Amino acid sequence: MARKIIVHTFYAGGKAVCFSEWYEPLDEYHLRKKAAEFKERGYGEIDTVTDTTGRLVKLA
Repeated sequence: MARKIIVHTFYAGGKAVCFSEWYEPLDEYHLRKKAAEFKERGYGEIDTVTDTTGRLVKLA
């Protein structure tokens, strides 16, 4: 049986700048950790994250 993949989309300034896939929704701690990694890579200050479960998380 295949596991469902959850796609997390990270937004900076209203634009989708990157995404991450995992088998379950990431908690806020891990979302902030990923956002910091993306900022270090030059994607900007991540302020919002959505995922394919319909969840919206404001980080700013």
